[in-house]
Amino acid sequence: SGSWTGRSSSMFQGRVCIIAFDGLEAKLVENMNLENLLQEVHGTYPSSTELNSIQLWTSFLTGLPPEEHGMKYFVGRRFRLRIPFLVGVGRSVIRRFSKGSPPSVRGKFNTIFDYARKPLPFNVLCYNEKEEQYKLRWKYDLGETIGDVDKSIRAFHDWIAFSESLAGEFQSLLVTREWDLAMTHFWFTDIIGHLFGRGIRVRMAYGFADHIAKCLADVLRDEDLLIIVSDHGMLKGMHTPYGFFSFNREIGFRPRRIEDFHYFVRGLLHG
Repeated sequence: SGSWTGRSSSMFQGRVCIIAFDGLEAKLVENMNLENLLQEVHGTYPSSTELNSIQLWTSFLTGLPPEEHGMKYFVGRRFRLRIPFLVGVGRSVIRRFSKGSPPSVRGKFNTIFDYARKPLPFNVLCYNEKEEQYKLRWKYDLGETIGDVDKSIRAFHDWIAFSESLAGEFQSLLVTREWDLAMTHFWFTDIIGHLFGRGIRVRMAYGFADHIAKCLADVLRDEDLLIIVSDHGMLKGMHTPYGFFSFNREIGFRPRRIEDFHYFVRGLLHG
């Protein structure tokens, strides 16, 4: 399941660090010449405009297609309303009185972290999303924020500030903890893309993503593999049917679907 050479993975002796940027668009990264995101090997792979981030990142983590893992909701709840009328009435009631919890595939299927000796998952969507991010998602629900200029601007500043804190915390963990597989996920690239579509704030968000990539790469060892990846792209506020990938060295792997990353990382850990 994946197009890479066994020889490359068997020779790999370092650690694997994954930086996931939700909705990061390859064309914008290339047009802005963001050299820290554009590592030695980079390109796109086929994704889908029909699938959401929960479905795609769960496939990344588990190697399973969405129809097999069944994860698709942005909110984890103990029950789901099935009758159409009750769905309409119940959704507003549930939203008012119950915020649910971050969706997580942990314990339901094997993920890449189950194949690591010393995994370091930090704010990984669909696995261990931080409560602070979950609350931020509720505060700036896209359906209620898109089109509201003032609220969108507040969302921009709050997401950037929160993501800066995340990056600093993850950087510290990379230095102080022992790990063989580390991963974190940033959602601000997707959120800001949806809210603003294009323009200066989108460019600022991409410049910030490039800065994060540099800061995290700077604390890695020479032998470590840095994977930068998005689940899909985004232009003018709409998803594009491909994701972005970038590696800091030639490792003999080119993804053909998001599930391929699971098997590739598994192979490196077992190599």
